[in-house]
Formats: sequence, C-alpha cells, structure tokens
Amino acid sequence: MKRSPAAVLFICFLLCGAAASAQEAVTSCKGDFDGDGKQEEAVLSRIAEDGSFTLSVGNVSAKGKLENGEADLVKKVDIDSSDKTREIAVHTSGPSDDNEWLFYRFDGKSLVELGRIFGSCDIAGNGIIIADQWMGFWIKKEKFILDDTAKKLKAVPQQFYFVGVEAKVKKSFPIFRTRTSKEVVANLMEGSTVLFVASDLSSGDYGDEWYLIRSKTGLLGWANIARIQEKVEGLPWAD
Repeated sequence: MKRSPAAVLFICFLLCGAAASAQEAVTSCKGDFDGDGKQEEAVLSRIAEDGSFTLSVGNVSAKGKLENGEADLVKKVDIDSSDKTREIAVHTSGPSDDNEWLFYRFDGKSLVELGRIFGSCDIAGNGIIIADQWMGFWIKKEKFILDDTAKKLKAVPQQFYFVGVEAKVKKSFPIFRTRTSKEVVANLMEGSTVLFVASDLSSGDYGDEWYLIRSKTGLLGWANIARIQEKVEGLPWAD
C-alpha cells in the first residue's frame, strides 16, 4: 500500500518526536534520602552545556559540575543497604558514551558531594562500587568504597589491572622479565596470537603503559605499548 507524502511526513514526525523524548534529561527522582521515613524529591535545575547544574532537595541545594558534558539523569541509588540513607547520583553520557557520575548524600540539612566516578557503575548495596572504565582497547575494573567517616568515595588502586584481550603479532618483538630490566623472556613470533594479561598504570601516562603479555607457548613477559602498538593487530581500539 502506497502512503501519501503527508502520511510519510507525519510518521517521520512521530518517530523523531519519540527519539527526542527518549533523549530528554531525567531531572527528578524521589526517595527517603536521609533515612527519616519520609519521601523527598531530588531535582536538577540550571542544567548547562558546560556540565554545571544545581541539585536541590526541598530547600537545600548544591551546585555541581560534570567534566564530560551536560547532565542528563538524576537517580536514587543505594550504595550501602545496611544504613538508612539513599544516595543521589547525577549522570552524563558525554559526547561519546563517556559515562560520568557525581554522587551526593542528603542528611536533612545539607547535600554532601561524595565523589566523582567515570565509567559504567555496578552498585550492589555493599558499600562498594565497581566501575567499568574504557582504556582504549580494554575495560579497567576500578573499585570504590564509601568511607562514612570522611563522607567520600575512595578508589582502591590495584598494582596491576586485568586486561584479557588477544592480539596477533604483526612483527616480532621481545617481552621482558620485569618492566625495568632488559632481560628478554621471549621474542614473540610473527603471526602468533598473544594475550594481553594485565596492565601497569603506575606511570600515569596514557599511551605509555606496560602490559604483561602471554606468548603462544605460555611464557609471560612485559612490553611497553608505545613500543609495540604498531607491531600487533586485532586490538579493539576505540575512543
């Protein structure tokens, strides 16, 4: 059955309207945030493209700012189900699914910023948040704990971070016994498949990390990504 141009335009209008509605910010949520047995409403206002916003619960308000873009969601979360309080999370997906969260606690008199976390968050209610953070070609698992005394979310750094991504050796290169030694464990064979097991992020320089790599024969050694990036293929690089 043929549709008239007017009908087609009307359908497009409905679809576009639905898509726009789906992208509208969620600017309020309800919950017993301070544990007094009464429901409060958290409201986002003065939302700006630079990431700034105002969060209000009743007559109490606080100004905040997201680094990755305009706030698009406020929601109730329960970081620690053993207490009576519920936290408030303000979110932006950023320009390219660059998730960022600002967490707040309302005590009935003030809004306290608990901390900022980048990535997708798993909140199980045990006082711990596990964040999935994209690292160029792999996902870093970062742990945060809620320190009630300091009223802050604190990261629990790991010496090494699990990677678990395979790649193919395009050009042979050595892996070393340690990150600081020149003692070669193996020269990885061209065409072989290797596993990036773990990463050392202690340098703090993105693009200059050391990776623990397992060879096809099961040997483990370290290599710097800046020196081998062009010698491997198949890593799922993305911004």
